Amino acid sequence: MTYHALEAGTMPRRNGARPHINVNTTIEGMKGELGAAASELQPGMPVSSKTVQRLACDGTLARI
Repeated sequence: MTYHALEAGTMPRRNGARPHINVNTTIEGMKGELGAAASELQPGMPVSSKTVQRLACDGTLARI
């Protein structure tokens, strides 16, 4: 859904760039495994593994 909204061109642009969301997680966090480190958005806000899975479904992943 995120991908479709960004590709439709209906989201606001700032300096010609589409909005981006950065999520820091691990493979274990994406899988929702017990004891996995918490996933978080860029400013340090924790997010659930279900939210990470939804974002990953429509987004582009970059392994760092």
